[in-house]
Amino acid sequence: MKHSLLGAFFALATVVFASSAAPVKAATMVTTPCGEYTFETQYIIDGLEIRATKGTMVKKTFIYHYGADPSVYSSSVSLAGCQDGKLAVVTMSSSKYSVLTTINLINPFGQSLVQEEFATVGKNTAAQVPDVYTPATAETTARTLIERSVVLDESPRAALVAKARAIAPQDILIDRSFYVFGKDNALVKRTANSYWGTTIEDSVTTCGDTTYRVYEKQFAERNTATSTFPMGQYVVMRTTPKGTTYLPIAYTDKSWLPTSYVEGRSSYSDGSLSVAAMRCVGNGMYISAGMRLMVVTPTTAKLDYRDTKKSIDFIDTYFDGQNYYESGKVNNNRGVITGSSSIKTLRNDGTVFETKPAYLRDITKTPDSWITFYKSPFKREDIVAYLVTGARPDLGREYAQESFSYRNGAYVKDDEWGLKLVRDLPWNKSKKESTPLYVKAEPGMIVVKSFWLDKPALIHQTPGKSPVIQWFTVGVMKADGSRDITYAFTVDGVRQIWKATVK
Repeated sequence: MKHSLLGAFFALATVVFASSAAPVKAATMVTTPCGEYTFETQYIIDGLEIRATKGTMVKKTFIYHYGADPSVYSSSVSLAGCQDGKLAVVTMSSSKYSVLTTINLINPFGQSLVQEEFATVGKNTAAQVPDVYTPATAETTARTLIERSVVLDESPRAALVAKARAIAPQDILIDRSFYVFGKDNALVKRTANSYWGTTIEDSVTTCGDTTYRVYEKQFAERNTATSTFPMGQYVVMRTTPKGTTYLPIAYTDKSWLPTSYVEGRSSYSDGSLSVAAMRCVGNGMYISAGMRLMVVTPTTAKLDYRDTKKSIDFIDTYFDGQNYYESGKVNNNRGVITGSSSIKTLRNDGTVFETKPAYLRDITKTPDSWITFYKSPFKREDIVAYLVTGARPDLGREYAQESFSYRNGAYVKDDEWGLKLVRDLPWNKSKKESTPLYVKAEPGMIVVKSFWLDKPALIHQTPGKSPVIQWFTVGVMKADGSRDITYAFTVDGVRQIWKATVK
C-alpha cells in the first residue's frame, strides 16, 4: 500500500466491478454500473475523483483522502460496488493497535453527488474482542460490502489539466525579501541571499467579505548556525471589498538561528517560525505565529505576535465561551518569583483586555510553588484559581494542590471546575494537507515533481532549448482536488509566465 499522499492520474483503464472474497487491486479507473447511473472513479493526488453519468447528465465530486507517516499509520480506499443505487466507498485506516473502517455511500439522486456515512467498523488488533459495528443494524450489509471491496490503484503520478498565460503576483510573494523588527518595532526589509524562488500557498480562509491567504516563501532547506536569513518568510494576503493588502510576519533579528539547550531533558529548536491560519471570528481570522495567538481583521495594519496588547500565549490559551484568553500564573521557582496573575482576553477586534484577579496567597515563602488563575467554566465573569505548593519533581518531593473559586469577595475551596476548562483551540478544521509539489526545469521541458511522485508530470515543453526557472508558486488544494501552479522561466533570456492546473 502506498502512502495515502500518493496520487494517480493515469491514462484511463476501465474495469467493471465484480464481487470477490478478498480485496483485490483495481486499475486506475473503475467503472461501476449502478441502477440509473454509471460511476467512474479514479484516484488523483490526495483523493478520489468520482463522476456519475446518466445519459447526457454528468455529476462530479472529489473526496479528500489523506494519511500520515506509513510507518505508524496507513490507509486505503476501496470500492464495494452498488448499494441501493449508490456507490459504496470503503476507507480503512490502520494504526499499531486498531483498524477503523468507514463505509460511505455516494448518492447521485440530488442536484449534486452527496457523500453519506453508512457504517463504521472498529477493530482492536491488540485484544481478542469482537469488531464493533455502528450502527449495529448495518453489520450484515457492511460485512458484505467490505468482503467484495476492490482496492483502488494509488500509483503516484500527477497530470496537467489546463494551462494558460499568466501575470506575476506581487513582488512580496515571489521576491527574496524578508522582514525583521527594527527600532520601535518598525518592519525592516532585507534580502535573502537565496535563489530557491519557491512560494507555497498554505491556506485560504474566507471570513465574511474578507479572504485571508497565507503564503510561505522558501529560501533554504533549513536554518544553520550561521544563517544570515531565515529559511522562509510568511506573508498574509488580505482581500476585502476595498482592495488587497499584504502583511508580512516579521522575525526578531537572528531568531532563526538554531539553539539547543537542556532543561530537565535535552531539547532542540531549529529556529523556524511556525505560522498557521485558524478559524474565523466575524470578518477576522485567528492566526498563530511564534507560539502566540492573534486576530487579523480587515483593518489590521501590522501582524506583531510579540505585542502583548494584541496577542496571547498559545500554550496557556483557554476558551471562556466567547473569547480565547491566556491564564495568569505566578511562579516561585526555587525562590525566584516570575509571571503575572493577570488574565489576558483576546477580543474579536484583535486587542487584549487584562483582568487582575483578587489576591489569593503569598507564595514568596514557599519555593517551588505556583498559582494559576482562570476564568470560571461556569460563568466567564468569575475567577477560579489553582494552587500548587512544594513541587520538586526532580527530588520526588510530595506536593499539595488546592482549587478555589472567588465568591462574594473571597476565595473558597472548590474542586468542581478543574476538569471543565475549555481547551478547544481555534484550529481551521476545514484545512486539508496535500502532497508537496515543486517545479523543476529539465532539458527541453518544465516538470512538476514531488518526493511522493514516482514520475514527474510534464507541464511545459521548450523543444531544443533548456529553460531556466525564475520562481514558482504552488496553490492550495481546491474543492475538486486540483492545484494551480504559476511559474516564470526564461528561454534565451526572454521571460514567460504561465499558470498550470494539475491533478
